[in-house]
Amino acid sequence: MKIASPIHIAAVCCLLFFTKQGIAQQDSIVLSYAAFIENILQYHPVARQAALQNDFAAVEKLAAKGRFDPQLAADWNDKYFDKKHYYRIFNAGFQIPTWYGLTLNGSYENTDGVYLNPENTTTNMGLWTLGVEANLLQGLLIDERRAAVQQARVFQQAAANEQKRMLNELLFAASLAYVNWQAAFNTQRIIEESMVLAREYLSATRESFFNGDKPAIDTLEAFMIVQDRQLRLQANAIDLVKTRQHLENFLWYE
Repeated sequence: MKIASPIHIAAVCCLLFFTKQGIAQQDSIVLSYAAFIENILQYHPVARQAALQNDFAAVEKLAAKGRFDPQLAADWNDKYFDKKHYYRIFNAGFQIPTWYGLTLNGSYENTDGVYLNPENTTTNMGLWTLGVEANLLQGLLIDERRAAVQQARVFQQAAANEQKRMLNELLFAASLAYVNWQAAFNTQRIIEESMVLAREYLSATRESFFNGDKPAIDTLEAFMIVQDRQLRLQANAIDLVKTRQHLENFLWYE
């Protein structure tokens, strides 16, 4: 499907402007353009799909940013056997990734016990460590994190553009269908009114003929006018049904 150009959109807007002048004087049961568009934006599957584009992009961006969330971890190992405290090992630490390739990390370890491995022995106050990791090589986790966030930002912008494109195409097609339906609807009203006038003219012409004021040819001419209006009414009724059916294709409900 081609994207509607500004010229096409302007043309539809002009048609809607002139069409709505007649709508204001019509029966309230006629579907207004505002209600028509509101229904499309709320219920049409394409409009809902377009709305999901931004939702998917927002989730993708949130997930990418989540890779920079601080991480906390802790571990506790404790063993008692035969009324003896074999060992207790407690470890806790944190990592804080940053956008600039540095990761702040720290840890705390506290151990004791009769059968504790000497490698794990700490003082009564425990062992504290604090440091900074620098990513000096490419392709490591921090680079993947930054790339994921950048990709998510691009995807979010692309999703917004795709949403606009989908809505523009949908609203253009729907507006065109509405204009065609309104044109057929108003034409039907006009032909019906002209049909009434044609019949009145035929009746008056016949009366004038019987009174000797007009020749017989005038009654034939008046009758042909009625027949012409009748044919136009039938032809436009078919167009009205077609345009109404096409318009209803854009109407969805829960």
